[in-house]
Amino acid sequence: MARRIIVPEGYRRAEQVRAFAASCITHRKDRWAGTPFILEPWQFSDIVLPVYGTLDKRGRRWYDKALIGLSRWNGKDELAAMLCLHHLFLEPIAADEAYGVATSNRQAGILLDTASGMAKADRDLRAACEFYKREIVMRDTGAVLRTLPHDADTSQGYHPSFAVIDELHVHRNRGMVDAMLTGMVGRDEPLLVVLTTAGEHRAGVWWDLLQEWKKDPHAYVYWRGAKDSDDADDRKVWRAANPASWVSMSHLEKMHRTLPRASFERYHLNRAPQSSDASRAFTWKEWQACTKAPLIEPEEPCVVTVDGANKGDCFAIVVDRRDEEGIHHVEPYIFDEPPQETGYYDLDEIEELLASLWQTRNVTRLACDPNRLLLLMQRLERHHGIPVEEFPQTNGRMCPAAASLRELVRTGSIRAGRNAALKAHILNAVELPREPWGWRIGKAAKAEKIDGAIALAMAVYLTEADIDVGRPGVSVG
Repeated sequence: MARRIIVPEGYRRAEQVRAFAASCITHRKDRWAGTPFILEPWQFSDIVLPVYGTLDKRGRRWYDKALIGLSRWNGKDELAAMLCLHHLFLEPIAADEAYGVATSNRQAGILLDTASGMAKADRDLRAACEFYKREIVMRDTGAVLRTLPHDADTSQGYHPSFAVIDELHVHRNRGMVDAMLTGMVGRDEPLLVVLTTAGEHRAGVWWDLLQEWKKDPHAYVYWRGAKDSDDADDRKVWRAANPASWVSMSHLEKMHRTLPRASFERYHLNRAPQSSDASRAFTWKEWQACTKAPLIEPEEPCVVTVDGANKGDCFAIVVDRRDEEGIHHVEPYIFDEPPQETGYYDLDEIEELLASLWQTRNVTRLACDPNRLLLLMQRLERHHGIPVEEFPQTNGRMCPAAASLRELVRTGSIRAGRNAALKAHILNAVELPREPWGWRIGKAAKAEKIDGAIALAMAVYLTEADIDVGRPGVSVG
């Protein structure tokens, strides 16, 4: 389709939306509360101008629907509320209906509260409206703004001239989209605006509608997010996917460290995972950069961590030394299978290995999970006088440990050699979201081994913690 040209009348109509927001609407949240709703340049040029300013030969709005894809924290909610009020006040129709469709009853209430708060804050708007628990009514025209959860009964007789649907990616079906579109038939210059972030998979209502509306000449599609070819670790990609000036790089860096990879890409790069491998915590390419031979310096301070169980599963021991340049030199000792005849690991062998490391290395901390290895801890203390530190594998511990390991792997700050077992455990690791802590290392299948990855995460976490607090006996670089 040929690119449509916005004529002067289209600019005037788009400017009307911008002027209404700036003169009549104030923000209701956070540090912006009470300040005028000034559309940012990208909000005007990429959303308001094409949607409201593109007209047909008769001077009517060309687009009757718009799909706007934005990352989280880029202002979708307040934009939705402002547009709802714009249609009530600047496109008045007697007994008109406008709807705001949210993810749940609670979110629908928040959307209505936001719109109500905006209207009540302006003397003229407040005087023109009556405010109810579930709707706002214009006194002069009888026009009404109602909010609905996305799973409301779509068989009801909705007849809107304007509707905004938020977070389409949570919709189980397209019933509400179709209910709004069919209800608009016969309306003068109707408009359905869909605001969403990328979904968990490239399938479902949001994905199907995106593909369908890209081909619809009367649908405007604006998708702001990372391309498949973009590097999710590239800060320039982060900035491009988050156009709002209030989204800071420090916020994105924090989310990048703490969120699972797939969640960061969805929520903050607005890119849906390309395959089921998206939940893998580490990529083959990333780990390849960490397979240089470690430099063994027995006299330098190091941390030793243990993960495993007395029976079955796997046993992993990791020695970690951080040099003055921040590189972690890793020695892994991994026992993948216990003897078949017993199914139990030889604790004598593991005990002797740990005792040897204690004697031949400058070990500042030796840690393991007491819930699984209490017997081993007791033997080390009783037979060798080794103080073993408890490292309970709680979310509060393992989520920051996973984040520490991810940052080091991504930056190539690990030298672990070409240990095949450790590599397999690293590549088996998947992200298990654990709100509000972030994510922790898990496995996709019961038979997969990840103990080496867990022991390494524990080791680098303790080593980095020692650096942060300047623990005596540990090199602070």
